[in-house]
Amino acid sequence: MLMAAAGGGSTSTPKRTNFPRRKSKRSRPPRTGGLRSETGPKMPKAWITDLWTKDTIVNGERVSPTATQLRKLRSLPEEFRTSRFDKGNRWRVSWDDPQTSKRKTRSFATKADAEELKASLEDDIRSGRYIDPSNGDKLFKTAAERWLESKRKLKGATIWRYRRDLDRWVLPQWGHKPISSITRDAIDDWVGQLIEGTATITDDAERIHKGGLAPKTIHGIVSIAFGAPLRFAVQEGWLAKSPLQNVELPPEDLPEDMEFLNHKEIEALAKAVQAVPNPKRARKETEGLTSFVLVQTLTYTCLRINEALALDWGRDVNLRKKRIKVNRTWTVDREGKKTLDYPKTWERREVPIPDFLIPLLKSIESPGWVFKASRGGAMDDKNWRNRVWSPATKAIGLDGFKIHGLRHTGISLAIAAGADVKLIQRMAGHKSASITLDVYGHLWPDRLDEVADALTRQRRRALISAVPPIPNGYSEQIGS
Repeated sequence: MLMAAAGGGSTSTPKRTNFPRRKSKRSRPPRTGGLRSETGPKMPKAWITDLWTKDTIVNGERVSPTATQLRKLRSLPEEFRTSRFDKGNRWRVSWDDPQTSKRKTRSFATKADAEELKASLEDDIRSGRYIDPSNGDKLFKTAAERWLESKRKLKGATIWRYRRDLDRWVLPQWGHKPISSITRDAIDDWVGQLIEGTATITDDAERIHKGGLAPKTIHGIVSIAFGAPLRFAVQEGWLAKSPLQNVELPPEDLPEDMEFLNHKEIEALAKAVQAVPNPKRARKETEGLTSFVLVQTLTYTCLRINEALALDWGRDVNLRKKRIKVNRTWTVDREGKKTLDYPKTWERREVPIPDFLIPLLKSIESPGWVFKASRGGAMDDKNWRNRVWSPATKAIGLDGFKIHGLRHTGISLAIAAGADVKLIQRMAGHKSASITLDVYGHLWPDRLDEVADALTRQRRRALISAVPPIPNGYSEQIGS
């Protein structure tokens, strides 16, 4: 401001009247936390800038606002205010991305938050753990969709199940949240809500599931539908680590004991499904016969229900050679629509047909599907279960016995008949013998005593013709 001199009308030198002078020193670092300099010390890996205030130049010298002025921002002189004063976030953290060499920034309302990010960035850059913080702004639903799109080796039915679990259980809770905002405490709370039945879910999920979920269901939802997108985000460099990493899930229930039927019970069940009436119309005799043969086939060939319903007379069944080729199964695609695909675990196989089953199969033989619905198409497992299987099992006191129990029964009978592990593996379509042993190993008889007795007999036969001298105190009676 120019001041007029008293009495002479001349002007004096410019004078600062409303703020004290404070000279900048070369040794004092800039208020921004460090600016790039060709000759000065190495620039910090991250630095903080105050976007609301600035230095000013007085008589060629840089002058900064005092600490007192900075504490009273409302009365801060205009000379120290930037064009962004009191607008938006005040503190900006800047750093050079070590992966792209591009300048990155992020602003905060408080200096404490800015300093926290600055310290974290410098530590991560120094240790080689750097991840661009902006990646943490990606929404969970973005990570989930990218993860699901990346799954190209999984069968359509598996993709459809993941999609269903995401839409029903996971996205309503987490879809709109940035992945960096998801914490272990929040996940713990959500798991508790799934157990109690109070979690945010879709309407159709609420109609299907009343109350809390079983531990096995929770494991599938949390570990896969929720956990896999987080692990994908870590792999893509969007997160340093998954917040799910140390979350404890409820212990899974012990697997239910397998139920097995004997030969008489299988026959009674087959006759029961044959006799179930059609509630909408008069049932054709061939419908009952087809259901009778289906029960016998599922049991004594160990097929899965949708493997059996996918059989075609022309391509899969050879009664002369007594073989069934399992090349296809009914399943669903990515959209949940029914389709034919490879069998479970992609394992094609051949299974033997017992002699007694051949005339039964011949009795329903006609071109096309082996097990036909009343109108000629392939039977549908859900319709058959609801209209035939459930009423039949209730009628003979086997309510709750599952169709898959016929497969378990057939395998148990084959083991009792002397089938070894590799043969059962082939019949069941397991990917490895270890899976067969894990599921059915307890059904093989304990032959330890049998092996020990056999070794004793072999030794006796080998030594009976040339008995060695008996050591003193040795009382074994060879050949006794």
